[in-house]
Amino acid sequence: KLWNDFKDSLLWSLHNKALPLLTGESEFVRAEEKQQELLEEEIRRLLPANISEEELEAHFATLPPRYFQIHSTAKILRDLALAHRFLHLQLTEEERNALEPVVDWHNEPDRGYTVAKVCTWDRPGLFSNVTGSFSAAGLNILTAQIFTRTDGIALDTFFVTDAKTGTLANKDEREQFQAVLARALTGGEVDFAAMIAKQRVSRPVYQSYEGERMETQVSFDNEASESRTVIEVETEDRLGLLHAISQALGEVNLNISGAKIVTEKGAAIDTFYVSEQDGQKILDAGRQEFIGRKIRDAINKLG
Repeated sequence: KLWNDFKDSLLWSLHNKALPLLTGESEFVRAEEKQQELLEEEIRRLLPANISEEELEAHFATLPPRYFQIHSTAKILRDLALAHRFLHLQLTEEERNALEPVVDWHNEPDRGYTVAKVCTWDRPGLFSNVTGSFSAAGLNILTAQIFTRTDGIALDTFFVTDAKTGTLANKDEREQFQAVLARALTGGEVDFAAMIAKQRVSRPVYQSYEGERMETQVSFDNEASESRTVIEVETEDRLGLLHAISQALGEVNLNISGAKIVTEKGAAIDTFYVSEQDGQKILDAGRQEFIGRKIRDAINKLG
């Protein structure tokens, strides 16, 4: 119902990018490969002295094309530095637990959120532990970008705010998040449910329009991805939501390989790319119904 020049430009951009793919796929793929090669050359020129050529090549060889499509040169350099720091600590800190993550924080005051980048070894339950740690520290996740290199290094980016005030994450919240996450990833006992319950507020910062209530919807799509089932969850946003959903997916033995998180005006639209333990899609209707019920039950327990 609302059209403007910005939306018009987005649609034309989609048209112009889709046209070469539909009319000549090999040319389109080659153009994307060329663009990535140019990006790698640009980053090579800007590479800090402490990061080796091997680290640069490994980064470009182990991440999917989408990573390079949505990340600027500055963000890729930041991720390279984070991965270098993580690997350096693996080799030099004998007392350090190899499973402990490295976290980088960056405030975006003009946009009203804090960016938290987490680098660690990928493992089952990682996404659930990270999201639970944010909620336990009183931080609300607005959106996230989840990427795992083929060498097992996870580079996950979260855009967060203080759950009570909607402002930037403060020093205490950052420190609490890192402490809880380190404990969770190194085998320590963490009661996420109790910690999140203490942080929960009676009235969330982001409210739906005119006090309307939003019914939870769970849908399954086996066409959007060649190798994964896409589960989309639409529901009211609340503290601990991502942790509850990802924990439910883990309890039904699903692997999460990617996620797209969108939060706006009290509504959360979260998309998860998942597979069964054997790498297959979720094709059985009864299995889908069971998973959908588990997700809804987990959300309802949040209140």
